[in-house]
Amino acid sequence: DQDEPLLENKLDVYPNPTSGILTLASMEAIEGVIVYDLEGRILLQESVLGQANKLNLDLSNFSAGMYLIQVKTAHGTTFKRVLVNH
Repeated sequence: DQDEPLLENKLDVYPNPTSGILTLASMEAIEGVIVYDLEGRILLQESVLGQANKLNLDLSNFSAGMYLIQVKTAHGTTFKRVLVNH
């Protein structure tokens, strides 16, 4: 459907870069989140119960560097790059 905006446009990830708590805010209910390192290893995986449009992730224990956040909603999956710095 060409009228459906891309999911990426419906997802805000802030603050980016982050030194700890990362907030994910979506126009759609978030069903799950996976955090990957750049080698593709899963570092954090969370399923969301209920209808959460906003989610906080604690990345304060992560080493400084770039990570990939995968966010799943009922309408699809999108990826965001996040920089952790301390």
